[in-house]
Amino acid sequence: MKLNQSESVGHLQKLTIELKKFASFEELTPEMLHRLIKKIEIVQKGRVKIFYRFSLPAA
Repeated sequence: MKLNQSESVGHLQKLTIELKKFASFEELTPEMLHRLIKKIEIVQKGRVKIFYRFSLPAA
């Protein structure tokens, strides 16, 4: 899926707002984790897979 420029800017602005909320935190709260992490899976041999609520830019 390819985003147009205005969609990319909108996503970036939303991410910036969320990151600013957490930039000066002193304690990691469950609410913060729920906003940033979609799910955590424990797979073979105890490996952990973390699924974030944001994605990395495509290469």
